[in-house]
Amino acid sequence: MNKLPVDAELDVAVAEKVMGWHVHHRNTAHWCDSDELDYKVRGWVEDWSPSTDIADAWEVVLFVSDKTGWYDLWRSAKTKASATFGACGSREAMAVVSLDETDGDRTKAQCLAICQAALRTVEE
Repeated sequence: MNKLPVDAELDVAVAEKVMGWHVHHRNTAHWCDSDELDYKVRGWVEDWSPSTDIADAWEVVLFVSDKTGWYDLWRSAKTKASATFGACGSREAMAVVSLDETDGDRTKAQCLAICQAALRTVEE
C-alpha cells in the first residue's frame, strides 16, 4: 500500500479521491462537485480540513458510510484512535493512529484515522 499523505496533502487527497471534489477551474477558492454552471460549492479549499477538524472529518464519515454501509470509530483513552469502514461481504478499510503521532491530541488522532481509513476505501 502507498504511504498515506499527511495534513494539507491528506485533506486534498480526501477531497479529490474520497469525496469526488475538485477545485473549480474559474473559482479556485472552492471545492466543488462539477465544472458545470450548476455546480455545488462543497467547501473553501483553505478551510476544509478533515485531518484536523472533527466536523469536516464527520462529513467524510457520513459520505463514506453511505457508500460502504457501515463504520466504526474507536478511541482508547491513552493510546490510539481507529476508524473502520466496511460493507457486507467486502473487506474492511481500517486505520489506527497512535496518540504518540499527534502529541497526545485525541481529536487529531481520530481525524487522521478517519481520513486514512476513507482513503483506503477508494484504494482497494
